Amino acid sequence: MPGTETSGASASPAPHEAGDGTYLEALAKPLASTRGTGILPVLHGRGDAHATRGFARSVAIGHKLAHGAGRLLDLVYPRICPLCSELSDRPGRLICWRCFTRLPLHTVDQPHCRHCGLVPEGEAEGQFLCDVCRRAPPAFDMARTAAPFRSGVRVLLHDFKYNSATWYRADLTDLLEGALRTYYDPAQIDFVLPVPLHAGRLRKRGYNQSALLAASLARRFGLEASTAILQRFLATPTQTHLSAAARRQNVHGAFRVVHPEWVRGRTLLVIDDVMTTGATLHEVARALKRAGAWRVWVLAVARG
Repeated sequence: MPGTETSGASASPAPHEAGDGTYLEALAKPLASTRGTGILPVLHGRGDAHATRGFARSVAIGHKLAHGAGRLLDLVYPRICPLCSELSDRPGRLICWRCFTRLPLHTVDQPHCRHCGLVPEGEAEGQFLCDVCRRAPPAFDMARTAAPFRSGVRVLLHDFKYNSATWYRADLTDLLEGALRTYYDPAQIDFVLPVPLHAGRLRKRGYNQSALLAASLARRFGLEASTAILQRFLATPTQTHLSAAARRQNVHGAFRVVHPEWVRGRTLLVIDDVMTTGATLHEVARALKRAGAWRVWVLAVARG
């Protein structure tokens, strides 16, 4: 891709399922990769070596200044956990450790659909293929979520999406980071893509919550995140009260790949805040596969 160093697609094993790991264990592991700077197409160009080193130093200095400013703000305006109203004891985070460890996270030992990651409410054992994936297989190769869409996770995501509470981004990215380490191999990922919003909805909301999460997650792993590859060019009605079949029909043909040469033969990780029936993510994956993507993996904060 112009102006970007990326690894080409290569024959590699499928994403791993950690045997008995937990999200807290996954978050304790060191970063596995540092091969990018985070956001495309603005950051990370080949350029000459001097300019690249200078840019890297500027980014490092900026991060240190931001960290210092954040610590100063914490002294003036202490971080209060929104779930218990107590002072947060997690550095740089709003959710305190007690509330964070009580979030209802998905674990690898739970029964789940091996394709879409659905965790059934009834009794089941191990991995299986759910009825939806058996009857109408989604276009993505695999999808996983960090938590069910309930209790504290629901509160955070609702405020993050609808009440401009973008200050929850680091806490929500923690959940995505743990899930990514648990279910996928970050070294196999070429690009991190958010589910795009239509331009009209983006103007109304002022930000794309999935894009914020994708950029934060990519930065932690040294991966490349881009909002320039995939575009939502059809303004579709909200899917909140639609059935699974109606959702698929509603978003059919809503996405297009602007730069197919950037996705051809690549492994892509698509990020969303909430996965419901998977209709939107199926349509995103379908567009990417038609443009030549090798694999499309999906990761969302919650399943509801």
